[in-house]
Amino acid sequence: MGLKLKEIERRFLVKELPKNIEHYPHKRITQGYLVNEPDREIRLRQEEDQYFMTGKGGAGEARDVTPDDPVEKDLFEDFWPFTDGQRVNKTRYFIPHGKLTLELSLYHGLLEGYVQVEVEFPDRTTAAAFVPPDWFGPEVTDDPRHENKNLAKYGIPAGTQNIMMHGKNPLACQVEDLIELVRKRRQNIPGVPQIVAVAGGSASGKTSYVAEKVKDLPGDEALILSLDEYYRGVPYMQEHPELNWDHPGAIDIQLARTHLKSLKAGLDIEKPKYNFETGLREGYETVRSKPVIIFEGLFVLDDELSDLADIKVFVDIGMHGRLLRRLLRDVERTNWLPADILKYFAEVVQPMHEQYIETTKANANLIIHNEYDPALEAQRSGLHEIQEKFRGTLDGEFLRKAGAERLGSVIQSDTYYNPPGRDLLASGEMLRIRRESDHLFLTYKGPKCVSQFCKRPKFEFEINEDVAQRFMTLYGAAFKRIEKNPRTLYYLDGIIIALDNDVELSNGDTKSLGQFIEFRCIDNGHADCSRMSEAIVKLGLKIEDGITSSYLEMV
Repeated sequence: MGLKLKEIERRFLVKELPKNIEHYPHKRITQGYLVNEPDREIRLRQEEDQYFMTGKGGAGEARDVTPDDPVEKDLFEDFWPFTDGQRVNKTRYFIPHGKLTLELSLYHGLLEGYVQVEVEFPDRTTAAAFVPPDWFGPEVTDDPRHENKNLAKYGIPAGTQNIMMHGKNPLACQVEDLIELVRKRRQNIPGVPQIVAVAGGSASGKTSYVAEKVKDLPGDEALILSLDEYYRGVPYMQEHPELNWDHPGAIDIQLARTHLKSLKAGLDIEKPKYNFETGLREGYETVRSKPVIIFEGLFVLDDELSDLADIKVFVDIGMHGRLLRRLLRDVERTNWLPADILKYFAEVVQPMHEQYIETTKANANLIIHNEYDPALEAQRSGLHEIQEKFRGTLDGEFLRKAGAERLGSVIQSDTYYNPPGRDLLASGEMLRIRRESDHLFLTYKGPKCVSQFCKRPKFEFEINEDVAQRFMTLYGAAFKRIEKNPRTLYYLDGIIIALDNDVELSNGDTKSLGQFIEFRCIDNGHADCSRMSEAIVKLGLKIEDGITSSYLEMV
C-alpha cells in the first residue's frame, strides 16, 4: 500500500435526482471489504475492467487514505471471496459543480434504491464554505451508518426510506401522479389546450416544485402562466389603501381570466410584464398557447377563475411550515429583517390565507401534500449549534485558573410553543421565545444531527413585544417554560460555558431540574467537536457523562 493522504469529503442523502442524469459521465463500481473495522478498512474495488486495493483510516469529514493501488485481475479474484457478505454495487455519476465534482451513487442489489452523493474538497475551508444544491438531502458525513463499509455490512440505515428511495420522495410521487393525469387527459382529449391550475399558500412549493415539474413534460408542450404577473401595481395599491399585496383585489383577476380563455382557445395573448422590484407593469410580451397551460398562483382556484381549469391542484402545507419556509427564504432573497417577515406573516399573510386561499381547497380535485420536513429543510438555517451539558456546577475561581473569562450573569426565561395540530417535540423541533433582561429572542431549532455532541440547526433573531404578541396569535398559548436563575457565562478556548445554577421547568406544576454546566459553540466546520472535547476534559469532566437532551426534553 502507498503513501497515506488526507481525504476531505462530505456525504449527503438525496431528495431528488438532478435532471438528465444519464448525460453525465458514469461508471459501474463493485467493491468489497477485506478489513472492516470502526477506524480502519481495506477494500477491493472493480471499476469496469480495472481493479484496485485501497486502505482508509479514521471517520467523519477528514480521513487518512492510501491512494488506489492497481492490482492484477487474478489477484483481485483470489481475494474477492474473502469479501463475501460485505459488498456494495453502485453506479457513480460525476456531475460538475464549479471547481468541484459531485459524485452521485445509485446503489444496486441488496442496497437497491439507496442514493448518496459525495463531494471531495481540496481543504477544510472549501469544505466548510460549500453550499449544497437544492436537490441534496440531509448531510450524513458524521453518521457512520452511511459509510460504504457499513452499508456493505449492515444494509440501508433505518429511516432512510423516508428521504429518498428509487430516486423518488413522497412529493415526487404525488407530482408524478399529477403528470400522469395530465398525460391521460391529453390522450383522451387531443388537440384542445388543457389548463392545470396549481394553487396553494405562500411558500407551499406550488411554483418552485409542482408547476416546474409539470412543465417538464416531454417536448415543448407546456407553459407556466403566473397569476403574480397580473398584480395591478403600486399606483393602484396607493389609491386603495384598504388592500394589501396578499389580497385578491391586488390582482387583475378579470384580465387573467380573459387571457386564460384565449389560451384555451389556442390564441396568443399579450401578457403583462410585472417588475417586482419597482412594483410596476413594464410593457407586455406575447405568449403563445400550448397544449398544457400551467396556471399557478395564490388565487387560481378562486371561484372567478377555477371554472376554466381542467385539472385543479391545491398544494397543502400547515401554517408552521409556511412560516418557516418564508423566514428562511426571504431572509436570503430580500432586505427584510426576520422580525419584519414574521410580523407581516402574522398580520397579513396568514389572515389572507385563511380567508381567501384555504377556502379554495374545496375547488381542487387533487391535493398535493408538501409539508415542511424539518430533517431536510432546517438545514437551510445556515447555522449549527453544538451543545453538551453535565449535571453539577464548577467554582468560578477554578474556571478563572483554567483560563476561562467570566462574561457575566443573566436571568433567562424560555417559553416554548407548538403550532396548532403539530407536536414539535415529536418532530425533533423546538420553538421558543427567550426573555433576557429587556430583550426578547425568537429561536427555532431543527432536529438533532448525528454528531459526537448535541448538534442542531438553529435560526434566532431579536423581536420586540409587539412581534411577540403577533407570534402568539399564530401559535397560541405556551406549553412549557424553563427558568434559569441565574445563568453565569464564561468563555474558554472558543467555547461558551454556562453555569445554570437553578433550572426550573413549568408545565402547570413547577419542577426543579437542578444545576448544570452547559458547553456551547457554533459549528463552522473547523474541528469544533474537538475543541469542545478539549474544553470538557480540561475542566475535569468526563465526556461519557454528557447529556444531549435539552432542558425541554427533561420531564
